[in-house]
Amino acid sequence: MAERTRLVATDLDGTLLRSDGTVSTRTVAAIREARASGVEVLAVTARSPWSTSPVAAGCGMGPLAVCGNGAVVWDVAEARLVEHTPLAAQEAAGLVLAARDRFPGILFGAETVDEVVAETGLFDPAELVVWAREASTAPDVLAHLERPVTKLICHHPDRSVDQALLAELAMVCGDRATVTSAGTGWAEIGAPRVTKALALALVCERLGIQAAEVVCVGDSLNDLSMLAWAGLPVAVANARPELLAVARRVVPANDEDGVASLLEELSTAGGGAATPVPASERG
Repeated sequence: MAERTRLVATDLDGTLLRSDGTVSTRTVAAIREARASGVEVLAVTARSPWSTSPVAAGCGMGPLAVCGNGAVVWDVAEARLVEHTPLAAQEAAGLVLAARDRFPGILFGAETVDEVVAETGLFDPAELVVWAREASTAPDVLAHLERPVTKLICHHPDRSVDQALLAELAMVCGDRATVTSAGTGWAEIGAPRVTKALALALVCERLGIQAAEVVCVGDSLNDLSMLAWAGLPVAVANARPELLAVARRVVPANDEDGVASLLEELSTAGGGAATPVPASERG
């Protein structure tokens, strides 16, 4: 564990954000105080840059953000693309066809840096509009796979997205893609080897920060890679069991401002490392 924490990387939905999608006044204050004390606070999320930017900029997070499960590095202050590791359009189309063959009835969406196209029934239209600059529905996503995609998003109406489904989907994709999930409703498919950890490592290299100086906080399966990479892996109390099993520290749930409490502790310590909590004391 680092003697000094220089960066806190936090997931957004289910971690930093409350269940209603808002950020508390306490959390905003904690982020700004942490950065003033010399601790960078970065969003590392499955969201697109378009969806991430208002949250990150509004909270004072930065200087960069990791979006699309690691496929995108985004400059928050300048609102510009820094890095993009997409899935080739032809490869994405092949994966859609292979998944449809294995899981009849599966629904797909395709997300780029600024656009999302979702097959009818994949999302509630009211939710879709906040995902990207341009959002639309279509009968068949294959007709819209004309350029590389940040990720594919899929859901089967008759199956929950659990470890068994993800394992089956990973077998279908093989080494052509990376399969993960940001929550219980959808599976997400990105370019090979793309993870939150890989992108975060690149960001930290740019900033001159070592993994041992990083605290990572998450709640879902797509956060596992960055928790494994970080000097101090942290889970919110509402995290999936897989996260709670690997975390060396568990903070209060997202609705109880757990990330804020962690940042307040770091600010008080002047960037000193947060203390792990023994497994016997975890909530």
